[in-house]
Amino acid sequence: MILDCKKVAEAKKQWTTNACALVKEKGITPTVAIIQIGDDSMSSRYIHGQVKDCQEIGVTAKVICLPECVSKTMIIHRILALNEDTSVHGITVQLPLPKALNHPFCRQEILDTIAREKDVDGLRSDILSRIAQGMDSFVPCTTDAILEILGAHNISYVGKRVVVVGRSVGVGLPAALALQGLDASVSIIHSKTPNDIAKTLLKMADIVVLATGKGHGWDEGFFKDGAAIIDIGTSLDAKGKLIGDFDDSAIKERGGEGVVKYTPVPGGVGLVTRAFFVAHVVSAAWRQGGIKG
Repeated sequence: MILDCKKVAEAKKQWTTNACALVKEKGITPTVAIIQIGDDSMSSRYIHGQVKDCQEIGVTAKVICLPECVSKTMIIHRILALNEDTSVHGITVQLPLPKALNHPFCRQEILDTIAREKDVDGLRSDILSRIAQGMDSFVPCTTDAILEILGAHNISYVGKRVVVVGRSVGVGLPAALALQGLDASVSIIHSKTPNDIAKTLLKMADIVVLATGKGHGWDEGFFKDGAAIIDIGTSLDAKGKLIGDFDDSAIKERGGEGVVKYTPVPGGVGLVTRAFFVAHVVSAAWRQGGIKG
């Protein structure tokens, strides 16, 4: 069974469109600055989708393209200026950064420059501790998307066994912390997890979040009947086609009959993630504008 993410994304977009209209009635145009460094094709594709979503809802998206050779200092200065610009309500830096800037400490120094109230993508290093403590923050859009998809399909996570495959700071860890904070029993599998333990945990899981980017690394045989598979990982196959971590080819050959519930790629979690990105921008404009209600 495919989990219908398009329907979930459209519902979130409708909510955001209504909220955006209310903000505009107060004379505020929700605006986000999207910083792209270099010309990575996957990043350009994703940003194109973000801008399209913003335009549909009435949010202004300013794409700031910087050359791959730009210095860390110049990027930070640009972000600091955007922090002070009251017409800009959200700031995001498209990841991954070019190799010269993608060292963890360098990358995080850049992301931590974003003002907390404008961090609509949940990129700052303090986001994990804020999620763990239940503090008010914009969590990563993917985390919100996971929870929204599960809720829309009446898939309960309270007291359920959840396995997150992947421990990235931007996706795996915040998803695990958020689900744990909502009373799920969460385990994390990563590259150093012994295979026998990983297979056992996956077979026991009620919900699995795949977030590795290893194309078609898992098929339905890894999971128990009825499990919900939330596929976040994306990569390109040999033909340049976008694929997910979950291999649903056998299910498709059977005409869509499968023993697990799963999100497709493309047309899955990414759609809902993008919808939440725009929603976060509108919410940021609402808060920064001091709008009550």
